[in-house]
Amino acid sequence: MIGIGVSNSGVVLVRCNRRESIYPWSAIMKLSFKKKLFSIHMRTIKSDNTEEDTLITFNIQNPESCKALWKSCIEHHTFFRLIAPPIPPPKSFFSIGSRFRYSIDDIDDTFWLCK
Repeated sequence: MIGIGVSNSGVVLVRCNRRESIYPWSAIMKLSFKKKLFSIHMRTIKSDNTEEDTLITFNIQNPESCKALWKSCIEHHTFFRLIAPPIPPPKSFFSIGSRFRYSIDDIDDTFWLCK
């Protein structure tokens, strides 16, 4: 029986308490699941500088475990591939238009005051 784990370096396969292999986050392009099947889509660079796409599929014991594994992998993949925090768009000194918006209450109050 093979165990699948999630770590800071990638998805780890464990057999008999020994690490069999590791799939690094940098090589993983897509993670997917469907019912009890968990799939890892990888892109690796061979020694002759050509890219090779690989699909690895695991049969998990039940759909709930498969979804939990997928969810954890997605969170780790997103976090550990992040190079820097996202930079918010720069705010210009002058903005076009006004940020003021009328609300219905203000309009009703204005009509009431004018009467």
